[in-house]
Amino acid sequence: MFKEILDVDASDTLDVKFPRTLKISVKGAKQVFPPVGDGATIGDTLLIFAGTARFGQDEDNPGEEPDNRRDEDTEADNVNNPSQLTLQLRAGQFAGNVFVGAAAMTCHANFFVSTEDAFGVDTANTATLLATPTNNQGRTLHKDIWLFSDLFVEKNSQINRVGYQTVAVLKTRS
Repeated sequence: MFKEILDVDASDTLDVKFPRTLKISVKGAKQVFPPVGDGATIGDTLLIFAGTARFGQDEDNPGEEPDNRRDEDTEADNVNNPSQLTLQLRAGQFAGNVFVGAAAMTCHANFFVSTEDAFGVDTANTATLLATPTNNQGRTLHKDIWLFSDLFVEKNSQINRVGYQTVAVLKTRS
């Protein structure tokens, strides 16, 4: 069951492959859906994040990706209940700015399903937030822009990689 935090800045590239962040200066950016009200903050910066989150393996499943980290705690298999991908996007230099809104998506990049029993994998309910989350041991993590995505993996199935893309709108402090 997946229960660790992934980080785009992992030096060994075993957490995320090919992470990219683009910073684009704009005028008049705001979140239009869901509506945030008439007095909504207007953003001047877009941050676009994209990459592939990589999960661990423990060599007990024929569908495991051999290039991924050998680590049971970062494996996304046999979850049978929702688990959550928590990915630090490493935009801490923007944490002091006003977070206006965001949009995010995740998709399967590599997965394995077995038809021996009930099978399936899913990524759902993806969100990007400026947050100070806690890890599974209750330790407070750094304030940063984080990607959260629910994962569901049936018995005898496994998610090896998940593609992600997110856009955050910020109002920079002058």
